[in-house]
Formats: sequence, C-alpha cells, structure tokens
Amino acid sequence: MNRFRNFVAIVWLLAGLCTSRAALADQTFCIDPGHQPTNLFDALVTWRDAVNEQVTIKIVGGTYGIGVSLTQLHDPPASLMMLGGYQPNTNCNEAFRNITTNVTVLDGGGNGAFAIEPAAPVWIDGVTFSNYYGATVDLAYGPYPGIQILAVRTAINITRAIFRHDDTVYQQQRERR
Repeated sequence: MNRFRNFVAIVWLLAGLCTSRAALADQTFCIDPGHQPTNLFDALVTWRDAVNEQVTIKIVGGTYGIGVSLTQLHDPPASLMMLGGYQPNTNCNEAFRNITTNVTVLDGGGNGAFAIEPAAPVWIDGVTFSNYYGATVDLAYGPYPGIQILAVRTAINITRAIFRHDDTVYQQQRERR
C-alpha cells in the first residue's frame, strides 16, 4: 500500500511539473485568413493575458481591419513579437517571408485606434499601420488618437514599419508608479 501511495504521489508531482511547464511555453500564431483558425485580435488578447513567455504573431500579407486597446497589468508579463510579410498558405514559414511582396497592413478604417500598453518587450517588424484616425483611447496620459504604444519599464522596437494616414503615432516609455 505504501508503494502505491508513493507511486501516485510521484505521478501527481510529475504531472504538475509537466503541466506548469506547458503553461509557460512560448506561443506562436500564424494569422492567415482562410487557412488558420486564429484571428489577429484573439492572438493579441492571448499576448495580453499570457504570463512569463514570448508570444509571436506572424501575419500573412494582406489588409486587416483592426482596432485594439490592450493593457498588460500582471507580472511577469509576456513579450510580444509581431511580424508581417508572410506568404499565404505557407504556415508562416520564414523561407516565405518578404515584407515587400507580401505587404501586411493593419487598417483602422478611419475610426479606429491601435493602442497597447506592454509591460514586457515588444518587437514589431514589417507592418504598415494605416487609417488610424478619428478615434481616441486613454491608456495613461490620454486621450490620444491614432496609434499609441506606451511601454511600462520595457523596450519597444519597431523596424521596417510604415505609418500611413494616421492621426498620431505616440510611443513612450514610462515608469509606472
């Protein structure tokens, strides 16, 4: 009977360790309409709610109508890597990434805002932000129209991005009190 109890205790311990490691695994999403079930908004919400990991969102070339206002309020937060320029129907394979031929456009539609307040590093590469005007969001020092990326004790890296027909592009790093 003692051996059985010890065996059950070890199995429960190992199951708990495996479960907690899976909960902390990095996540990658491929946003490919018509091919993948996850949409961009849901992937961004997953990033906002994730804990102590990196969430990578790979976006196939095309235009995506999206407006968001998301704030990470927990610790430890998840970092975000948002990459555009993938060819459709390739499962976002890096060999088929070309930001010139597969232009990825996030479109506010003239009345949207794109606002995130990350508490962990953010990398955005190969994405065009377009038509973010007419709406305002109030993350901290607002309200501000357009695009707002307000970092809390962390780094924001935006490379090879285009901002077109946007009211405001507001990026600030600040210390939360």
